[in-house]
Amino acid sequence: MSTVGAIIQKWKEHNFTINWPRPGAPHKISDRGVKIIIRRVVQEPRTTYGELQKDLKSAGQKFQAGDLLKHLQAAPVLANDVLLKPYLASWDELIKFLKTLGPIMGLVSQEIESKTSIIRKLAQKEEEDIKRLLRERQSEAGQVSGSSLPLGEPFPNSYSKLPGGAEGGAYVSVHSMMEAELARGLVDFTQLTVSGCRTLLRLHRALLWLQLFLQSLADEDEGGRSPAQLCRDTYRLTLAQHHTFWVKQAAELAFKAMPERAFFHRLVCAKTPVETVIILHMVSGAIGEVYNRTQLALEEHGPSLQIGLKPSPSRASHTKPGENRKKNVVVHCVKGC
Repeated sequence: MSTVGAIIQKWKEHNFTINWPRPGAPHKISDRGVKIIIRRVVQEPRTTYGELQKDLKSAGQKFQAGDLLKHLQAAPVLANDVLLKPYLASWDELIKFLKTLGPIMGLVSQEIESKTSIIRKLAQKEEEDIKRLLRERQSEAGQVSGSSLPLGEPFPNSYSKLPGGAEGGAYVSVHSMMEAELARGLVDFTQLTVSGCRTLLRLHRALLWLQLFLQSLADEDEGGRSPAQLCRDTYRLTLAQHHTFWVKQAAELAFKAMPERAFFHRLVCAKTPVETVIILHMVSGAIGEVYNRTQLALEEHGPSLQIGLKPSPSRASHTKPGENRKKNVVVHCVKGC
């Protein structure tokens, strides 16, 4: 098409002939990177070019230890329950963490991601069912009373709860999900079923592995075992008990490609090894709190869920400042699922 023809075509389609401004090339440094540079220079005027480069590199990575810690701290609720939304958000950050460890560990993260999507889909379906049920009962209430209630009006208590569900829906917390699925007869570990409890059990096992790995990474001396050895040892204590021979062999291969310790200093944006230890202890402690609460829920509903439990020598406990160390014996679900 000639230039004249292109102008005529543009007029027919858009009713103008001028060229719109183009977005141009993308910025070399993101807005977040600019803020990081300004903050670093203001706080440390003598900072070097190399330090700024490291800051920009960490700003571009997807995994952020601060985001993970924020979601983990938001998950515990009441005395011994865990909210599912921040729990799954924590897994989103842990998935990013696994992807940074290499392509083979990225395959592991994809498997975990498929499990988190199962619970999210169940929660979404539950929400849609609640809205549909409320609309149906709203219509019934309007027909009985002779006047329809406007949308958004509060319903009587009998309308705010689905059969076998919890207030506000079944997939709000770990306890509400277990109680609802048990009441609806959705839990069956003898065959493959789409169940939040079944999926949670698998995520629960993987969470213990990551918690012990991060904790051992923080506790191990610089000249001690490498991250690859630590990851392998914690895997053998946890997930290896539930995997087949070939899965174990693939995992052992993945651990050999694990980055060195300096990589984790950069990953958590720490300036010194001491800062890395502090950050890893905070994250592993928050994971341990979520894990222990979930473990108690599984133990409480264990007979109903038909899960066999036995004690394990591993632990997932942590100490907070001013508190005594609680003895939390980690137990593993040994029945296959």
